[in-house]
Amino acid sequence: MKKLFGFIIASDLAAGIISSAFAARFGDMADKSWDWAREYVEEMADAGYINGYEDGTFRPAQSITKQEGLVLFARAMGSNDEKNREIVEMALDKYGAILDAEAYKLTYSKADIAFMLYRDALSIDDLDIYLKGELKNSPMKRYEAAIIITKAMGDEKIAKSNVLTDLDYKDALSIPIEAITYVYYVTDAGIMQGMGNNEFSPNTNVLRSQMAVMLSKTVNKMKPSFEEVKLTSIDTASKNITVKTKGGETKLYGYSDFTVARVDGEIVRYNAFPEGVDVVVTSFGSSVKYIDALSSQPDEEIVGIFKGYSNTSNELKITLATATSAKQNTYVCSGDVAIYYGEKAASINSFKENDKVQLSLSRGKVSKIVGEPKETIIKNAAVEEVAIGSEVTMTISHSSPDYDGNTYAVESDVTVKKNGAASDLRSIYKGDKVTLTIVYDQITKIEAESTEKRVKGTVVSVEISATPTLTVDINGEEKKYEIPKSVKIMINGENATVYDLRVGDTVNLTLDSDAVVNIDASVSTSTAKVVRGIVENINTSYGFLTVKVTDDEGNTSTEMIFAKSEVLVVDLTGSKKNFKNIKEGQEVTVTGTMSNGAFDAAVITIMTEL
Repeated sequence: MKKLFGFIIASDLAAGIISSAFAARFGDMADKSWDWAREYVEEMADAGYINGYEDGTFRPAQSITKQEGLVLFARAMGSNDEKNREIVEMALDKYGAILDAEAYKLTYSKADIAFMLYRDALSIDDLDIYLKGELKNSPMKRYEAAIIITKAMGDEKIAKSNVLTDLDYKDALSIPIEAITYVYYVTDAGIMQGMGNNEFSPNTNVLRSQMAVMLSKTVNKMKPSFEEVKLTSIDTASKNITVKTKGGETKLYGYSDFTVARVDGEIVRYNAFPEGVDVVVTSFGSSVKYIDALSSQPDEEIVGIFKGYSNTSNELKITLATATSAKQNTYVCSGDVAIYYGEKAASINSFKENDKVQLSLSRGKVSKIVGEPKETIIKNAAVEEVAIGSEVTMTISHSSPDYDGNTYAVESDVTVKKNGAASDLRSIYKGDKVTLTIVYDQITKIEAESTEKRVKGTVVSVEISATPTLTVDINGEEKKYEIPKSVKIMINGENATVYDLRVGDTVNLTLDSDAVVNIDASVSTSTAKVVRGIVENINTSYGFLTVKVTDDEGNTSTEMIFAKSEVLVVDLTGSKKNFKNIKEGQEVTVTGTMSNGAFDAAVITIMTEL
């Protein structure tokens, strides 16, 4: 897309009517004969639509040219609004070559005329009527102003639908037939009136003072507004679009059959309009007139392998391959693309073949390039977690914020060394110090070191899960440890499992980094206990059940009961049962012992059958 230079051009060089940033006060408007126009002239000058001349005059009695009139109404439509900058660029791309033709020789008005063509306020055929040769510098007639005003307001279809018009002007028959519906429209809208004696005077030249009045009434009737937003969804049934503003606010716009939607400069149906793209919504008052996509492609992130670049005609292009195939794609960069290598600003020359590259695409072009070397070595990291799911991942901590908290996928054939010896992932524990070799965000090599240490404390809790944990009180400080499947557990000198550990047990832990590899526990004395209640939950895999107990006063509580493999289960007849025969909802009586806060069942009697 061509760059739009001189977006707002000073028009004193042309005819003194192109927009200016300061409020104008004109000496030749002081005469009382201009009282009817003075307020409108100053309003449009303050709004930046029109300007006076270098000598401080406005020249209200001077005729306005066709080219000047078209530019003013293009500005009323938003051609010089910053939010429409990219739309004007698209218009110039589409119509610039036509407007550069020898027949027109446009100077200051090119962008504005292109915008009117884009908005269908002008047709290609209209160019020969208003702008060909010296026509552009000839005075604009009143009937021509009526046509342009109607088109600028986007209401040509409405005007043409008024086939039975009744103009109350004495000279109605002198109005060109092609202009009658337009004159009716602007008259009915209160924008244009007769010239006295109830005559419209269609072929009279439009004065600069008159144009200021027409322009003011047109702008105030249109009430144009422009908002650049991201379109998130379209509901064609209710004719609503949902957008998100730059401030993150979600808004709803309703559209009508007269709303024009464009993508890449072409009119499209709403069921073909892309979602997730940036758009400019143009409203005239409460009516949405135009919805323009600034790109046909939504913003996206692309990750690939750098294969090269080209930089011709001041257009940078970058070529990437995917990590899984040799297929290559080339992407066009915006003129202000931001380029980084690692965390530092760089140039495209910093990249090497096969580097990992992430592209940020905005409106179909690359707005940001971030490159990293194919292979990265991270030293002095510590293992926070090794997670095993559909893929194995490792989360690390590090003194550098670039790596701290990062999670990396681990290759299935990763090379592992632990304390200098060949090993595997099962030997990598939380707290191990590691050096990682990472290729394209996957760990391909792990070199780990651990230190063995011993701690003593009291069991606070045992969490039974796919990865059991043990919380121990060590000198008043609680610390949680993961218990690997390979852990060796002894209780009072006998082999045991994690399910045999109880709150209050004294434990001596042998640690490899932060992982428990050996538990030597001692159990304190126990007391007898009997519980009777309704089974709420039973876990036959881990050997425990929960029982709802109701006391004599009607208060309820829940008891968690552990059932070792040697527990005796019987019914009321004395017949032996299996622990798996117990069902939720049955009433049971459990006899056992309390040991360090845990209830171990010795006999379970099933009181009811289901």
